[in-house]
Amino acid sequence: MQVLKFGGSSVAHSDSIKRICSLLEKKPKGKYAIVVSALGNITDQLIQCSKLASERNNIYKNIIEKIEIRHFNIIRELFPIYYQSYLISWIKKNINNLENLCHGIFQVKALSKRTLDEIMSFGELFSSFIIAKKLKKYGLNTIFKDSRELIITDSKFGCAKVDFITSNHHILQFFRKEKSEYVVLPGFIGSNLKNQTTTLGRGGSDYTAAILASAISASLLEIWTDVSGMMTANPKIVNQAFPIKEISYEEAMELSHFGAKVIYPPTIQPAMKKNIPIQIKNTFYPIDPGTLIHISKKKKIRQLVTGISGIQNLALFTLKFNVIIYISNYYKRLFKVLSREKINVIFIIKNYSEHFITTGIHEMDIIKAKTVINSEFSKEIYQKYIDPLKIEYDLCIIALVGDNIKNIHVTSGKMFSSLVKNRINIRAISQGYTEKNISAVIQKKYFKKALNTLHETFFEKHPKKINLFIFIVRKVENKLLKKIDKQKNYFLEKLKLQIIIGLSNIKKIYFYNNHVINLFI
Repeated sequence: MQVLKFGGSSVAHSDSIKRICSLLEKKPKGKYAIVVSALGNITDQLIQCSKLASERNNIYKNIIEKIEIRHFNIIRELFPIYYQSYLISWIKKNINNLENLCHGIFQVKALSKRTLDEIMSFGELFSSFIIAKKLKKYGLNTIFKDSRELIITDSKFGCAKVDFITSNHHILQFFRKEKSEYVVLPGFIGSNLKNQTTTLGRGGSDYTAAILASAISASLLEIWTDVSGMMTANPKIVNQAFPIKEISYEEAMELSHFGAKVIYPPTIQPAMKKNIPIQIKNTFYPIDPGTLIHISKKKKIRQLVTGISGIQNLALFTLKFNVIIYISNYYKRLFKVLSREKINVIFIIKNYSEHFITTGIHEMDIIKAKTVINSEFSKEIYQKYIDPLKIEYDLCIIALVGDNIKNIHVTSGKMFSSLVKNRINIRAISQGYTEKNISAVIQKKYFKKALNTLHETFFEKHPKKINLFIFIVRKVENKLLKKIDKQKNYFLEKLKLQIIIGLSNIKKIYFYNNHVINLFI
């Protein structure tokens, strides 16, 4: 059995949904679990309308109307007239439930995490129900199944923790009895023991697919998105970035931790435990091979680095301890309070000789972190056992990731010399405990420059230089220069040749960079 997940960009329009149906129709005969995200941007609209309702802003009604119209239009584009009324009435019934929830928020002027989870669930429920019915119209033996009946979580609304023992039992029981070849499920959502809707965090549809794949020991987990796999760097920033054909589970986790958004980080763990390969595929270019994430095998060292990733909008805060007797207890209290407030720690540096700890977090969390840390250590700061919190803004982190990094000592040297050579100052450096990444904190304004510099250093072949010198330029030489100038991009990009030209007459020498040397003869 295989599990396939289709993201929001893959189900954004009626044409996208038809493309998914065609993909599934061409699959070999077998059983498939299909996990679906909400239509593109619907989850953001649901969050927006709930927040507007809590502010007693009637515009939330307009947003609900837009959500309703969008789904109605997709139904009209996908189904014949005689079949539309049933689907539209099902959507309308759920839209009424959404309106009632938002009206309640409007009345009490408060939005709880529990209510927000219930509101966000509508996006996945709508899309998965429509796709299930469309697959059935394609003649495929398909059933819709609500994920909330299978995936059981705790009650930490907003990012619930999965009860794997109970969930696995429900999932196995269902799929053992279910005879349909195609089961379509909404991603991102679950329920607690009180049957209240919970969510698994933004990007949680990937996680839903991995939970199902792990429970049924699937032969393959396919993540269908709008890019052709995990890339060597963010292609929106690095034009020369290219897809990674194969990558280990650990490398994929490291890249996703440091900002690669192709796959939701928690997705990899359940698949890795069962050694289930994960294939990242492009819905719009299905013939592209994509990226295969699987168990790391012993292989010849082909490259120093597998990929480069980074996180912008980083802030560093530093706690300096003036007494060393309680330091271990201070560390414990620091990370406990950050965990309690769900503040994600990206980067840690400990200095035992000078007794301080520096931690990197997202800038959006810094105010909350400052408040809770000052509160937790208020007594120690007052007694001067700990210095007041020092905060640095406008930073980012760049990470090189690869299974071979720990075995090759030149990697860090090449990384840092490349950054320094391009006048990018390094604020802090670290190597993860897995020894599969080397990361550097730099100023945010150098983020794009650093990514491109490092990608060029580790992935791009440097052009071979050809020095061409012409002593006197006449008609023939002039035509040659024009030809070279016209083809210079082709030489550089296709043949990796950089032609350096020098010209001279009796009095002056001109080089390719317009530098002039006077000759006195």
